[in-house]
Amino acid sequence: TARGGLVNEQDLYTALSQKMIRAAFVDLIEEKKFITNITVAELAERADIAKSTFYNHYDDVYAVADEMIRELTEGLNSIIDAMEADKTNDYTTYVKSIFAFLRENEDLYRKLAESPDAVFFINNF
Repeated sequence: TARGGLVNEQDLYTALSQKMIRAAFVDLIEEKKFITNITVAELAERADIAKSTFYNHYDDVYAVADEMIRELTEGLNSIIDAMEADKTNDYTTYVKSIFAFLRENEDLYRKLAESPDAVFFINNF
């Protein structure tokens, strides 16, 4: 939350913790292949946080995956919603936006798609 132009220190800590957890999840899904092979202890250790910090943000490993999938879906949907609201026949800008979004998230998409657990991600996408 912004207060007089300054960001709350707790908000920064939360955002940093979640970013580290998500990065650790992506690394571990690449290494372990299956979500069921990833433990909260491993995620916390890889993210260099305490397990209690993990539980402050997520209930379990699946909650991390769900959040990441939800954010990817929301990102793509926001571009599509803007395109539909624009009611234009020139979709060039939106196609470029979609490709830019996919390119920005390429590493995540690639690692999720290459996981044998890809069916889990596809079913939740």
